[in-house]
Amino acid sequence: MEDIEYEVEAILDKRYTIDGTEYLLKWKDSNVPTWQSKLNMGGCVELKRTYNKTKKVLVVVRDLQKQLPLPKFNPQPTDYYRKRKLYITNFGFYICNTQKMHSYVWNEYDGRKTADEIVSCMWKFAEEHILLQNVDKWIAWGDNCVAQHTCWKILFYCSWIVETGVVPKCILKALLVGHTFTMCDAFFGGIENGSYKKECFKQQDWIDIMRNSSVDAKEVHQQSFLNWDWLDEWYRKPTKDVDGEEFHDIRGYYKYVFFRQDKVCKLQLK
Repeated sequence: MEDIEYEVEAILDKRYTIDGTEYLLKWKDSNVPTWQSKLNMGGCVELKRTYNKTKKVLVVVRDLQKQLPLPKFNPQPTDYYRKRKLYITNFGFYICNTQKMHSYVWNEYDGRKTADEIVSCMWKFAEEHILLQNVDKWIAWGDNCVAQHTCWKILFYCSWIVETGVVPKCILKALLVGHTFTMCDAFFGGIENGSYKKECFKQQDWIDIMRNSSVDAKEVHQQSFLNWDWLDEWYRKPTKDVDGEEFHDIRGYYKYVFFRQDKVCKLQLK
């Protein structure tokens, strides 16, 4: 009996299972696509290469700038601290793909620097740069600061956007302990240099300085900050790993987390 050969017309989708990577194939002379293991696709090298090129990977570095004073005087008076009324917070997202910096800016009256504010900004970034651009994988770099990058709420948020289909895969990377120098800091330095000998009496003055420093700065108001406490109820904080072994709080101690659909997340500790 002769073996029947079927010709693949296109690759429609890709997924990860316990048995490995699978591709959804459209066959010539057939309207019924089927999932096939990567191991059975030795003759589809060019189709796989073409498919992978069409999938967009967005690489982002996140960081908070040190708080900016408002008002800012020139020269600085001796009783400067007493005259200071507010601090301005600048949360930056450097997109490695485009080499552009995007920032979300707010003051102490509108919000603090807790996980709710950080996750709200991450959600705004997702709406503007992930949902609209059909991103297949989001790689988010950051330092190991617990409050800003490695708390439970951020972990749960990244798992949630993968589960709900906002992005098929999300990777959090915090490879070094403590605060590290990133491309965000280069832009933050440009903002400080741009503010030299300038006075700032309202939040818009700082935003104008940021935009003149090649930063796409956007003002964020109190109503934009959401309460993400429901994530703690959606995902119960784990106390055991997949092997049943107990572990303690991992906040600040992980350096790599990989969330993807149809698969348990991959976690690497320091």
